Amino acid sequence: MGFTLAEIKLFLSGLRDNTPVGPRWKKLAAKKLAEVNQNIARSLKLKALLHGLLRCHCASLQTCVHGLGLSENLRQINHLSK
Repeated sequence: MGFTLAEIKLFLSGLRDNTPVGPRWKKLAAKKLAEVNQNIARSLKLKALLHGLLRCHCASLQTCVHGLGLSENLRQINHLSK
């Protein structure tokens, strides 16, 4: 589910069956929720890019990079490949 071993250890350490959900659990949940939201945003950007590539009819990579508004890093790579 995306938890690291360290997070699982922190989550479960010292807990007994009757241990209430406490601040430690809430802190971990808030942190993971932020990570999940970042992953969702990144995945949605990738999905949009891939859909754009599926519709691509560009004559060159340079046109595609510019048309899709890809990052400056990809523009630099494209420029070096000429």
